[in-house]
Amino acid sequence: MKSKNNKNDRIDVRVLSDVKQLIEKAAQYRGLSISAFATAVLVENAKQVIEESNTISLSERDQEIFMQALDRAPGTSLVRAAKRYKSFND
Repeated sequence: MKSKNNKNDRIDVRVLSDVKQLIEKAAQYRGLSISAFATAVLVENAKQVIEESNTISLSERDQEIFMQALDRAPGTSLVRAAKRYKSFND
């Protein structure tokens, strides 16, 4: 089984030479190697993509509808389900 800190895992990427030059320049500005720069950018973007995928955005209208639904008294089916759930977990 591989260690979580194994630095032998690789990601190989082929890019056009002008893209490589751009990445090299950005890495130099940050004082990083291309590998360290690419890793930092990829990790940050990966986290952002995951966060965006786990977040639901509602319009103001939809937020209002959602809040109104939460404020309504629960229906009988929901009350029965909650009691059933509670009885199984007591």
